[in-house]
Amino acid sequence: MSSPVIWMAFPLALALILFGLQRYTRWVTLSGVLLTAGMALLAILLPVEQPMQWLNLSFKISDTLNILGRKFTLSSGDLPFVAFIYFIASIWFLGSLAAKTTPSFIPLGLGMVIFLIAALTVDPFLYAALLIEIAVLLSIPIMSPPGIKAGYGIQRYLIFQTLAVPFILFTGWMLTGVENNPADAVLATRVIIMLGLGFAFLLAIFPFYTWIPTLVEEAPPYVTGFVFVMLPMIAVMFLLNFLDRYTWLRSDLRIYDTLRLTGVLMVTTAGIFAAFQQNLGRILGYAVIVETGLALLSISSASVIGLGLFSAQLLTRACGLWLWALALDGLKQRLPALGFKDIHGVLRKFPFISASILLALFSLAGLPLLAGFPIRLSLLDLIAQSTQVEGQSSSLSTQFSFFVQSQTAVVWIALGLLGLFVAGFHSLLIMASPGEEPGWSVGEKPAMLVPLSLGMLVLFLIGLFPHWFLPGMQAILRGFIHLLS
Repeated sequence: MSSPVIWMAFPLALALILFGLQRYTRWVTLSGVLLTAGMALLAILLPVEQPMQWLNLSFKISDTLNILGRKFTLSSGDLPFVAFIYFIASIWFLGSLAAKTTPSFIPLGLGMVIFLIAALTVDPFLYAALLIEIAVLLSIPIMSPPGIKAGYGIQRYLIFQTLAVPFILFTGWMLTGVENNPADAVLATRVIIMLGLGFAFLLAIFPFYTWIPTLVEEAPPYVTGFVFVMLPMIAVMFLLNFLDRYTWLRSDLRIYDTLRLTGVLMVTTAGIFAAFQQNLGRILGYAVIVETGLALLSISSASVIGLGLFSAQLLTRACGLWLWALALDGLKQRLPALGFKDIHGVLRKFPFISASILLALFSLAGLPLLAGFPIRLSLLDLIAQSTQVEGQSSSLSTQFSFFVQSQTAVVWIALGLLGLFVAGFHSLLIMASPGEEPGWSVGEKPAMLVPLSLGMLVLFLIGLFPHWFLPGMQAILRGFIHLLS
């Protein structure tokens, strides 16, 4: 028995079974929740590459599975991240009972999670790009069910994600030449350019993110939120794998300057654009872009503290987007559209749904007492204190010093977060304005009230007691030995 069989092959087989039993919606959902929660628990409790004894049997779980000459390695250092992925998936699957997703969401979502995990464990890593592409293809019927024409946003999503594959494949091919001749500066520059373009398409980095707000506006918010939590999280971890694997790559200052520049541009532009939006779905899309930009800024610090902030951000991002997507899905079921002209007075009719949307938005913007505030504050402090070592700054930091330098970067990031605040306050004014019916009422059913109330409580608990939740998230980076040294 090997760890890839337990956490990938076995769940994949069950996902295929659940796909054939879609007509039993409630049972499929409960099975998906129990399976993912069980996988998360096993990843925490079950040791790998250590002798175990059960009754009179002695055995050991190996960390490698060989398939047609390709190795899938899931070591003990990778298991905390696997546990986190399955835990987030179980919460998302459980919330689908209230969101009323399509029957295929559970099996396809589970398959997507499995292929994303496989992308982080395969060797040679070139096959990771193909496994991520399979996960992307599985996400298409989740966001655009059969029988419904795919919108413009979904088409662009598929195009941009597919364009990332050849760039990453070419990067892997070129990395072999750099390993043999690390002094070749021209080849190293080409590798960095190809790698940057690949991840620019994969992570929807500036300026290739225009399809995200359109996609959220078109597709069901809840399942779209699931895709926007899982796919960027794995893509960033894939990027960290590159940096951890190659010494010359993580030693090149151009990498970190590029990450900082793109992170600043994403946070600033997306935050400003969000302030002028007239649709709650599009605001969610721009908030997702801001989150990705903040993740890149955390990594760009090239420090253990920055990586710790990135790992903590994964938890707050998942909680905030889950609450926002669930509430937005519930609102979309009750209104013809999510434009500002359609949501006048919804705070008076659906107070829990409206409060959930606003709290999730303000949490992602970094409002004090909410989950996002400690990380935003720590990240701004880290960037403000970081300085280029004299004589080691790259040409990129010189050319774009207006964005990359510590003092100006903090100002631009604060401006982007302020844009999210403006979008939140604008939404609050529209939602709280008097509607057609005077007075206040609670229009949500208990099936929606309970998860929304728990989600809002979690945002407050993380914001008030971050030391209870966030430090433990650093365990998911245990596999990156070189980056943490």
